[in-house]
Amino acid sequence: MLTLSDPTFNRPVVFTQGGTCGLSTFGTAVHYDAYTFNLSCTSNLTASLLPENGGSVTPAGADTFLVLYGPGGFNPAMPCANAIAANDDLNGTVLQSRIITTTPLAAGNYTVVVTTFENTPSAPDPPLPFTYTLAVIDACGVTPTPTPTPVASPTPVASPTPVASPTPGASPTPVASPTPGASPTPVASPTPNPTPTPGGNVCTPTTTVTEGDLFPGGIPSFGVSSGPGSVTIDHVDAGTGTRSITVVGAPTNATVNIPAFVPGTFAPVVVTFTQTTPGLAVDFTLRAASQFHAIFIRVRCAETCTPITVVTEGDLAPGGVASFGVTQGPGRVTIDHVDIGTGTRSITVVPGSAVNATVNIPAFVPGTFAPVNVTFTQGNPALPSSFTLRAAS
Repeated sequence: MLTLSDPTFNRPVVFTQGGTCGLSTFGTAVHYDAYTFNLSCTSNLTASLLPENGGSVTPAGADTFLVLYGPGGFNPAMPCANAIAANDDLNGTVLQSRIITTTPLAAGNYTVVVTTFENTPSAPDPPLPFTYTLAVIDACGVTPTPTPTPVASPTPVASPTPVASPTPGASPTPVASPTPGASPTPVASPTPNPTPTPGGNVCTPTTTVTEGDLFPGGIPSFGVSSGPGSVTIDHVDAGTGTRSITVVGAPTNATVNIPAFVPGTFAPVVVTFTQTTPGLAVDFTLRAASQFHAIFIRVRCAETCTPITVVTEGDLAPGGVASFGVTQGPGRVTIDHVDIGTGTRSITVVPGSAVNATVNIPAFVPGTFAPVNVTFTQGNPALPSSFTLRAAS
């Protein structure tokens, strides 16, 4: 059982096996239970709270989170050490969690941490305690039995480099560059450049719609869709129409604007929002109601990826590394030519290098000495992204 008396830790963000572990800036003190088990052969592994795998969670609507750790164990003081994968929701409507490895794991001891998406679950999500069954499945012929791990004295995991990153969403482990032979250590620019303010504070959210607090029938009464920085609520063309839209509780990292509308309208109502701090997770809940029915709409944006950059010499005359300063922030890479020479004349994406990323290079005057902010978005925030830029004077 997961309760408010369980210990807390700063959970990782969602990532898949082979991806990069980063610390959440939203789930900074989530309550957790830890379970160890022995994998008796080389096998893929499923750790699940879903009924179809033999798991369960009550009450209904409990928003869970799972993290799988490899040999070396789980240390709550270093949440990314030995982490293999982490999962939040199965999809936008099923809030129970499941991890399925894609590369077989070696025989040995492993740990699964069961925790929550947010520090203290609140409406419309049910509060703690959560009662659950954790199912662990392998191909070894004998289903491993998870054993609760004592949490009073976690075993320290030796690491020469602290795992936690001071930049939200940053990876504790540098991501290898797609360019063969590149060093995993970012190359510092010889001319420090101030980090510009990240551009844009709009995200396209996922929405989870649940029945409200009036008569049953709220979900079929309203249509809900989302776009960049917006949630659109549209009552079906029958009944009493949309009579009220309100924000439930305090939004996390969002300023929400509900426009004025005529109560009882059948026209779509577009609720807009902006991120208070670009790049960090957004979470808030709307309540839409007619005279007899209501729905709760949970609106969430994942944390924006802050990349690791690896700078290497290009394909022109030597001196490229010394000619450009490179910095990064949530969803962006900034390229700034030193204030001498011919300036930045071109920036391009190396063909075939973009993986799980849509890259936007803004228009600029060739030969500029001003910083150029290249932005990108991830196709799937749960998967790693990589791409290679070529900047030239």
